[in-house]
Amino acid sequence: FPSHDIVGMSGAGKPFALNAEGNIDPSFLGIGSTDESIVVKASETIEAGKYVNIYYTTETLVRKADAQLSRPCIGFVKEQVQAGDLANVYLYGFSPKDPTIVGSKYYLGESGNAVTIPDKSTAGIVQLLGMGINEQAVYFKIYEYLKIV
Repeated sequence: FPSHDIVGMSGAGKPFALNAEGNIDPSFLGIGSTDESIVVKASETIEAGKYVNIYYTTETLVRKADAQLSRPCIGFVKEQVQAGDLANVYLYGFSPKDPTIVGSKYYLGESGNAVTIPDKSTAGIVQLLGMGINEQAVYFKIYEYLKIV
């Protein structure tokens, strides 16, 4: 993410860098700044394209979603984020996944990954994430999950 030391009155008039897509990084706009994403502090390193779980301890944090650990998916990240840094969590839309099987349903797997066949053999959850819409993307939407006991 671009530097956050230009916020507030002391940051007035200072330049900032655009993100890799050539846009103003949503983290500059704060939580709830867009309809499709929120900014949340990462509790662990999360690689680009991973599906994530938002939870609360003493603060709101984001980590990798995981079906085996019963951590339901609430969104995904498009860029890698380090533990302690702010992550842009996308709540719906085109999630980068390469390769994708067009027309296949994708379910939450382990460590923020998507799978085409959910593991129903052990305790955890089964959660639909979306459908492959082209060779590089899954259309993601938040779906309810089923608890496996």
